[in-house]
Amino acid sequence: MTGLTPFRRRLLDAIPPAMDRLAPHPSTAFVWPTEHCSVGCAHCNFASVPRRGPAAPGMDPDDLVRWLVEAGAKRVVLCGGGEPLDEPDFCTAVIASCARTSLDFGLYTGGHSLSAPRPPEEYIRTWQALRGPRPQGRFWLRLSLDAFHADRIGTRVVAEWITKAEALAPDWRVTLRTLRVEHDTSLAELAGHLGARIRDAPNGSARLVLPSGRGVVVERMSFIVDGRGTVDLLRRRGLALPAEDEQRLAPWQSLVGRSNRLGRPLSRRLTVGARHVDLEIHADASVHVLESQPFDARLSWREYDWPAMRERYYRDPMIHAVAWGGLDLPAQLLREAMQEGVAERSIVPFSLEKLCDAQVLDWITARAVLHLAEIFDYPPAAVQDAQRLLARAQPAAAEVG
Repeated sequence: MTGLTPFRRRLLDAIPPAMDRLAPHPSTAFVWPTEHCSVGCAHCNFASVPRRGPAAPGMDPDDLVRWLVEAGAKRVVLCGGGEPLDEPDFCTAVIASCARTSLDFGLYTGGHSLSAPRPPEEYIRTWQALRGPRPQGRFWLRLSLDAFHADRIGTRVVAEWITKAEALAPDWRVTLRTLRVEHDTSLAELAGHLGARIRDAPNGSARLVLPSGRGVVVERMSFIVDGRGTVDLLRRRGLALPAEDEQRLAPWQSLVGRSNRLGRPLSRRLTVGARHVDLEIHADASVHVLESQPFDARLSWREYDWPAMRERYYRDPMIHAVAWGGLDLPAQLLREAMQEGVAERSIVPFSLEKLCDAQVLDWITARAVLHLAEIFDYPPAAVQDAQRLLARAQPAAAEVG
């Protein structure tokens, strides 16, 4: 962690790891085979780079799975800033490696690669054969479905995945991820291809009931205002956020401007806590505590086992902040930094992943220390160090203002 500022280094050396407040083992590891995407949906919150040619993932599948097993992880999910099916050989190798363990496996995909096109049936037969007749772990396939994916690859390919999986891999858990937006007709179009019925649930989700009677859960996920995903894009596409989501965004848009990114203000998901911790493992082998990992303190699984990594990560007040208050707490600290003139209003407030300004990170870390001092029983020296940094920052902020 060579990028730590002197202030952050002192804190991470002084604060004991919060082992009694955070889960000892990873729950789910979300693995990015690639950060490129051949599909390139208009709303991509990762703003994935278009596929220019073949690019081998920077991770060995067997070594990765071995590391996750030793870390005590429960599930590995291939997903990421790019389309996993753009790296079909890597996906197959991870599935084969997971099949030799008790790890549950998941794949988040739009269902098609424009750079390495294959029919769904080919994937399903290959993957099911690799798992064998008595697999130890479960297999989960989540298909992305929305107006933007439909623009690029249509909806029939998703229908084919569902029908072929039902026939060839009935033990798989197959779900759909749609967007919580209005006027998106892609789910209705899919239901028409399948001859299925859409049954809405009180919690906002839905179920696609196939002609066989089998149900496919439809997860309506919040729209992410990041990357290419903007509210203006929705309007141009004839779509709209639900009224309650518009209301939640309004104060933030008045602060940072309608054209700026916000991150995940509509998400309620807690990614780190006493009962679980989700990891995000990028193609360069860096391991992040999902949505909670500052840029200066990321380690590689090639160099550190999970206990050594956890020893450093669990000292970080910013990870503590997300564990205690969700992404709302760091966002509030970033709001204060903007209002004090410490941070530019172009900073993404609901994403520690996107924060890359060391001065701002120091400031919100100091504020987090004072906010959480009694809750996490921080040493007096750490609290005093945070107070000194904030006192020094006030005159500088006043000059900027």
